[in-house]
Amino acid sequence: MSDTSSRSMSSDPLSIVTIEDTGLKRRAQRVTFSDGRHYTTSKAVIKELGFEEGTVLTGEPTDASKEDDPVGVLIDRIRDEAPQQAKKRAMYLVAHRDYTISEVEQRLRWDGYSSGVVADVIAHLKEIDLLNDERFIRSFCESRLNAGYGPYVIIRKLVFKGIEDDQAKEALETFIDEEQFDMVQRATLLITKYDLSDRKQYQRALRKLVSRGYSYECARTVCSP
Repeated sequence: MSDTSSRSMSSDPLSIVTIEDTGLKRRAQRVTFSDGRHYTTSKAVIKELGFEEGTVLTGEPTDASKEDDPVGVLIDRIRDEAPQQAKKRAMYLVAHRDYTISEVEQRLRWDGYSSGVVADVIAHLKEIDLLNDERFIRSFCESRLNAGYGPYVIIRKLVFKGIEDDQAKEALETFIDEEQFDMVQRATLLITKYDLSDRKQYQRALRKLVSRGYSYECARTVCSP
């Protein structure tokens, strides 16, 4: 998620002209230099390196080709720092709750990290088993079923979190079979307060079950006297 523009020649000392929030969630920052080039990265990287608007660029080049290119030197420093900060960010996320792989990828991209950095961090978290979509799906299904949600809502929420539709359906069906969840019984518990002999309350109970993710057929079965 980085970009540079062509360099324009100037005799003035090169400096950082602006540091602006950018990106879909305004969580990345775009650094613009006085020679016209710019680079997008995370706020964490900019903060760690101590860059501010007006900073005059100096520093030792990492290779001979950048001997007269202080902007290139600074961009190299940003690129070198990005993997460490991205890993810190990802570790912070998974330390507080479970995430799908897609969710962590999305948040790192929002923060301004390049696709290569994001891929490396995700691979590391999968290797040490801090990201595991199968485990996430099973835990999510269990918690939502116990909270009274039906299959349609659970699948929709999993898809929203980046799980493929077919994978979500298959995993949910497998979990229900393995754990012997009785969906009709669980749906019945949600509507015990309704007098199903009353037409209006019957309709309310029906709508509640459908809104919670139960099929219309299941809802009708449960609400039938």
